[in-house]
Amino acid sequence: GEEALDYLLGADAGSRELPSLVLLDINLPKVDGLTVLKHIRGHARTQRLPVVILSSSTEEQDLATSYDNGANSY
Repeated sequence: GEEALDYLLGADAGSRELPSLVLLDINLPKVDGLTVLKHIRGHARTQRLPVVILSSSTEEQDLATSYDNGANSY
């Protein structure tokens, strides 16, 4: 999660092209996927970037929270 945020939103992120799609797991070390998703949606540069959540989680709350925070698919 920390590396994804640095890549997408870090100090030198503006100098590189955004990916076409982000595949994001909820269960990431240091910074969880839902937090990463919130940051992606919170910045003008990445707010429309397609994000697909891939997770082994079967929790309905994870699904609902993902969509509530702007995931394009789960």
